[in-house]
Amino acid sequence: MSEEIVQLTRWYFVTYEIKNKYSTWEYGLFCLGISATNAAVAPVIGLYKKFSDVESISCVNVRQATAHENKLLEDEWPGLLKKPKRKGKKSMKQSQEVIAARIIAASKDIVACEKAMVTLKDIYRTAMRQYFREHGDPGIDCGRLSPDKPEYEGVIKHTDPYFIAMLKKKRELHNARRRHSRATQALIKYQTEKDANYV
Repeated sequence: MSEEIVQLTRWYFVTYEIKNKYSTWEYGLFCLGISATNAAVAPVIGLYKKFSDVESISCVNVRQATAHENKLLEDEWPGLLKKPKRKGKKSMKQSQEVIAARIIAASKDIVACEKAMVTLKDIYRTAMRQYFREHGDPGIDCGRLSPDKPEYEGVIKHTDPYFIAMLKKKRELHNARRRHSRATQALIKYQTEKDANYV
């Protein structure tokens, strides 16, 4: 790399949105580049390798590193980013057990959340049917239920606590799936590194 390009190169913090078949999450990292676009594009191939089951990666935000971040990156972080010494077999086994426990825990959470979602949906629909029986169903004249239609204000207010509970459980399910996906990726990475160490 020429001296002129080195002088033009600067640090950027790039935030990516990463999607796989289970979830969507954001992933941020510091990247060197001669421009924001260059810094954002350069790591994409590496991210696809890091997250093997990824369907798409898109950049959602790029900002130039602050003066404090630049100092850390240039002075202190290179030492922190040095590869650690290879761990012994016992330590690696414990790490594998921890990852496996994360997968099991996340799997249990997913099953529990899915069962709870079924129950909460039934409660929500029952509350809605009960309200319509008592106050009438405006659906024949007003079409689909919508918060923008004043005719549905009563049923929305009546079922709002059940709807909020359902949304909270849906978020818990989403987070459990993310934990499961991350733990699975960690296990794949662990197995790959373990195989490489014994080659």
